[in-house]
Amino acid sequence: MESINEQFIKIFESSPDLYLLLSPGLVIVSASDAYLKATLTKRQHITGHKLFDIFPDNPQDPNADGVSNLGTSLAYVLQHKAPHSMRVQKYDIPTPGGAFEERFWKPLNSPVLDERGEVIYIIHKVEDVTGQELAKREVEQQQKETQDLKAAEKVHIENLKESEARFFKIFNLSPVATLMAEAPTGKLIHINKAFEKLFGINSEAAVGKTLTELKINDEAKREEMRRQIAANGNRLNEFELDIPVGSGEIKNMLLSLEAIELDNKPCFLVTMVDISQRKQMENSLNKANHFLDTILENIPDMVFVKDAKDLRFVRFNKAGERLLGFSSEDLIGKNDYDFFPREQADFFIAKDRAVLDEKQLLIIDEEPIQTKNGDRWLHTKKIPIVENGNPIYLVGISADITEQKKHQDAILQLNKELESFSYSVSHDLRTPLRAITGYAQILEEDYSKVINDEGRRLLKIISGNAEKMGMLIDDLLRFSRLGKKELQKKETDMAALTEASISDIIRGKAYNADIQTDIKHRIYSDESLMKLVLINLIGNALKYSSKKEKPVVNIWSEEKGDDIVFSVKDNGVGFDMRYVNKLFGVFQRLHSVEEFEGTGVGLAIVQRIITKHGGKVWGKGVVNEGATLFFSIPKNSPAGQAV
Repeated sequence: MESINEQFIKIFESSPDLYLLLSPGLVIVSASDAYLKATLTKRQHITGHKLFDIFPDNPQDPNADGVSNLGTSLAYVLQHKAPHSMRVQKYDIPTPGGAFEERFWKPLNSPVLDERGEVIYIIHKVEDVTGQELAKREVEQQQKETQDLKAAEKVHIENLKESEARFFKIFNLSPVATLMAEAPTGKLIHINKAFEKLFGINSEAAVGKTLTELKINDEAKREEMRRQIAANGNRLNEFELDIPVGSGEIKNMLLSLEAIELDNKPCFLVTMVDISQRKQMENSLNKANHFLDTILENIPDMVFVKDAKDLRFVRFNKAGERLLGFSSEDLIGKNDYDFFPREQADFFIAKDRAVLDEKQLLIIDEEPIQTKNGDRWLHTKKIPIVENGNPIYLVGISADITEQKKHQDAILQLNKELESFSYSVSHDLRTPLRAITGYAQILEEDYSKVINDEGRRLLKIISGNAEKMGMLIDDLLRFSRLGKKELQKKETDMAALTEASISDIIRGKAYNADIQTDIKHRIYSDESLMKLVLINLIGNALKYSSKKEKPVVNIWSEEKGDDIVFSVKDNGVGFDMRYVNKLFGVFQRLHSVEEFEGTGVGLAIVQRIITKHGGKVWGKGVVNEGATLFFSIPKNSPAGQAV
C-alpha cells in the first residue's frame, strides 16, 4: 500500500491548480502537472534547481521586477512563518526556444511548518491571469476609444456642419479595421488606419480598387458571403473568413457589413476583426481536451466522474466499461441505483456523499462490486473537485485487485497452516526431549560409578544438545505465537526500554563491551514485543563482538525521510553482504554453532515483530569489521513520532 506521503505527492502533482513546492533554500522540490504545463517546463528539468535559476527575469524587459518581488515575498514567509499574498505580477517565462513569453500571475506563498513551528517547505501557488490582464488592458483601451468615439459623436450631433469631418475622425480612430466601399461595385472609398496597419497598404493604393483586386479575400467563401448578404438585406454579421494580411500570414477574421448612404450614394460599411488569437486559444484548448481524453481513455484503471448534485455519471473511461460490462452510453446520465443492487448502491452513494461533504480524498482499500463479468474486488480513491469552495464533481479511480486479493487470501491461509504446523511440531518435540534429558540425568546420577570419562563426556553432549533443542523449541513457539498475537500499542520510551533491555541481557554475564546509546525518539508500539526486538538485536551485537579485545556496541535513533530508524552497530565478526538475504530467515545462520551459540530464529522474530508494526528491517556488514542492524517505524502512522 502506498504511504500517505506518496499519495499526497500524487495528489499534489495531479492537482488542477498551479502549485510549486519549495525548500527553505528556494530549491524546487515538486510541481503540479498544471504548473509544468503553464510554465512550459518539465518536472525532471526543474526539480532540484534553485527557483530563480529556472525562472530569471526577462533580460529584454528593463522594467522586469518579478525576481525581486517574489524573493521579497518568500523572504517574508520564511521570516514570519506566515502566508503572503502578492498582487498581480508581470513575470515572463522562458520558452524552450530561449525566448521569453509575456505572462501575468497572482501568487500566494504559504509555509509548511513542522511540529516545532519551523518552515520545512513553501507552497508557491499561482494563478495565470495573463488572459485577464491582457483583456483588461484591451478593455481599458477599448473604453478609452469608446469614450473618444462618444465624444466625437456628441460633437457631431451638436455641430452638424462638422459632421462629415467628425465621422471620418471616428472612422480613422477606430481600432477595428474598417472600410467604406461603393455599392454594388465594391470599389473602396475610404479605409482607416487600423485597416492600413493590418493589411500593410496605404489609402492611396487602396482607394478605387476592390478587395479582390487587392487580394484581400477568401475565394473559398466569397460566393457564400454574397449569398448571405443578399439574403439578409445587404447586411452581414460576423462572417468568418481566412484572409491574407500584409506579412503574408493568413488571419482568421470576422467580417460585418452594413448598407449605408454617403453623399446620397449607396455604400457598404465593412469592419474586420482579427480573431486569430482567439482561434488559436480555442484550438489549443481543443488539443488539450483531446490530450486529456486520450490519457483518460488509456488509463488501465477504471476512472469515472459524477456530478456533485445527483451523483450521476458524466464521464466513464474504457477500462471502466471493460470492468463493469456496461458501455459509457449506458452509464452517462444515470447513477449507481440504475445498475447495482440497492445495498451496494447505498454503500457507494454514502461514500460519495462523505467525500463531497468533507471535501477530502477518500481511499477505500477493498470494496466488493457486482459486475456483468461476475463479482470483483476494487481498490478505490474518490476525489472531490471543488470550485469556489463548493464541490462540483466527484472523480473516482478504481483498480481491480480481485486476483491480488485471491493471492493475499491464499498467503494468509498458508501462513495460518504454517503457524499451526510449527506450533504442533514444537509441542510434539517436547515429550521425547524431556525423555532424553531425563534418561541422561538418570545415567549421570545413578550410574556415574560404572561410566568412564568418555561416557560422562558424551552424556554432557547429550544434555547440552537437549538444552539447545529446548531453546529452539521455545523460539519456534515464540515465532509461531507472533502470527496470532494482537499488538497492544502504547507510547513507548525507547531510551528507557533500551536501557532495560541491556540490563536484562548483561545480568549475570561477564560482558566487557563498551555500550553507547543515543536514543532520541518515542514510538507507539507493543512494548513487550519491542523489548524482545531490542534484546535480540543488542544480544546479537554483544555475542558477535565478544571475541574482540575491545568490543564496542552503538545504539541510536534518527529520522530519515518518513521513518524513524533505530540502529544497533557492533565491531565484531561482521558478515559477507552476499548472504544478507539470509539474515532474517528462520534457521538461517551466517556463522556456525561451534563459533557462536544460537538457534537461528532470533532475527526472524525481529523481522516479524517490526513488520507487524508497519516497519522494515535490514542490515549491512563487513567481514571481521562488524555489522549494523536497522529497523524502522513509519512517522506518518500512529506507530511513530519524534520526541
